Amino acid sequence: MKESGQTDKPASGLNKYLPQLLIIGMILLVYIQNLWFDFAYLDDNLIVFAEYEKIDSLSKIPQAFASGYLLDNYYRPMIMISFIIDTAIAGQSSTMYHLTNLILHIAVSLMLYTFLLKVSLKKSVSLFLTLFFSLHPINTNAVSWIAGRNDLLLALFSLFSLLAFIAFRKSGKAVFLLISLTAYFFAMMSKEVALIIPMIFFLYDWLLCNEHKKYSIKRIIVIAYYIIPAFTYLYLRIFLSHITTKEEISFKSFTQNIYILFEYFAKIFYFPLIEPIPIKNSFLIILGSVIFLFLLFFLWKLRENKQQQRLFLFGVLFFLILVLPAFFIRVKAEDGEFNYIDCRMYLPLIGFMIALGVMLQSLKIKFNRTVGPLIIFSFLLYTVSFTFIKSNLYSNGKIFWEYETKLHPGRASYWMGYGFYFFDNNEFFEAAKCAETAIMLKPDIAEFYHKAALAYESAGDFLKANDVLERSLEIDKDNPVTIVNLIKNYLKLKQTDKADIWSEKFLGLNTGDKKKLEDLSSSISYYYTQARQYNSAVKFMKQALEIFPDNPVLNNDLGALYVNTDSLDSAKIYFEKAVDLDPDNISFHKNLNLVLNKLK
Repeated sequence: MKESGQTDKPASGLNKYLPQLLIIGMILLVYIQNLWFDFAYLDDNLIVFAEYEKIDSLSKIPQAFASGYLLDNYYRPMIMISFIIDTAIAGQSSTMYHLTNLILHIAVSLMLYTFLLKVSLKKSVSLFLTLFFSLHPINTNAVSWIAGRNDLLLALFSLFSLLAFIAFRKSGKAVFLLISLTAYFFAMMSKEVALIIPMIFFLYDWLLCNEHKKYSIKRIIVIAYYIIPAFTYLYLRIFLSHITTKEEISFKSFTQNIYILFEYFAKIFYFPLIEPIPIKNSFLIILGSVIFLFLLFFLWKLRENKQQQRLFLFGVLFFLILVLPAFFIRVKAEDGEFNYIDCRMYLPLIGFMIALGVMLQSLKIKFNRTVGPLIIFSFLLYTVSFTFIKSNLYSNGKIFWEYETKLHPGRASYWMGYGFYFFDNNEFFEAAKCAETAIMLKPDIAEFYHKAALAYESAGDFLKANDVLERSLEIDKDNPVTIVNLIKNYLKLKQTDKADIWSEKFLGLNTGDKKKLEDLSSSISYYYTQARQYNSAVKFMKQALEIFPDNPVLNNDLGALYVNTDSLDSAKIYFEKAVDLDPDNISFHKNLNLVLNKLK
């Protein structure tokens, strides 16, 4: 196939880099605003705040290869490492996280321009397609959402690996194959879908580099080399990280999700219905189906131009191969409803850009110097305006969740997301209101009650907190954690009689998890201690010790409680046992000596 440089006049000097400068400039024009964005409170708050201990030091980089991501639901070391680097530079500054996303998007877009030239699209077409990709509103989910970085890294390393593979095919130099294998490994460490990237290499080899000869065994052997980094990745994931995904993965999920394919086709051209958290839309499905049928028709129309047909087929298959695996996964929200996100389109969209490029070149539309630029400018302006607006939805958690709850007021999980924003910003009553709305919409989900109670507790309204907790017991009967929280709150309200009623209820529970029972019993003891109800505190600490009698900390704590009840002989017994169990603990020795001195 001819290189695109053979169809365009060679550039010199600064003109040589004008396309790249234009790409960077247009991206900055739209996305520079992201540097002033905060967190959207859609998983990004979990990464930067709830799991901060995983990213708070450069020394945590080796640990990233053995730990999980997002509550240990995924194995994606590269995004963890990128967050570690961000944090080392600027702490928990949202600006730094957004800056990294922006840099990654620019890098991917520049590589895309090079890649489109490599597959023999004209420079003008390649530039237009790169701008279309880099400014497309569907990509705001990957660029403006901090947690969308998975797909930016996936695309970065996948494209780099593919470009290195192309260089290897053209030069035969083994160093390019080694670079491709290495980049492929990092792509998998960014997101698991990268496992199937070698299929794209095979398609490139078969469709674009093998037009007049049979596919040789040597070419198959080269593709087989990619098994080495794939097995390395799988070994690390299975035997080092022990990550167990909580998502439903099945063919049933695929059949339930397949409509999303047609929504994706539609959203490539129709922007108004692109949303941060999409829901099923009949109009998009119908429009996408029409576009899909047009793709099949266009593939048939190209039958007389085998070269263009192969390139078009390569682009369409590139898109389908990388987008379809995600449909085997069905992610349920807290309210039981199904969610999907558009950042999964980021890498597959590159394949569609190739197919679109073939369409544009096949149409052979001739524009004069006025009409052509005007049409292109108008289309890009249409794209940029939507992207600018859609990107702003990620500017902070209040804007994001206010938009979602207004658009979909019946989604309980969206109200909970809004509540998390308020809670983290110390607006506890607002957080409680959001949780109460979620409870009204989905009254059978106990977790919503617990979050509402926590918000009321944080606001200091323990009566309302207990009202919510008691309501939760109607759907989650005898939940020991709920009962412990009721005891805690009644003690804070100095309503010891009600706390004692719930304490007796707790003692009557049959909890099979001994460690959990010990933790809860010692917690109740602590709450009674804070309320200066030492006799009750002793009772629950003794229950904890009955479960784990050789726990030195529990023995020491029980000894301290006996000191408060002036039972020094009993205190001496438990302090001595704590010292026997942990003879190197200085505090235990100090407590024992104090009691011994009092007994003299």
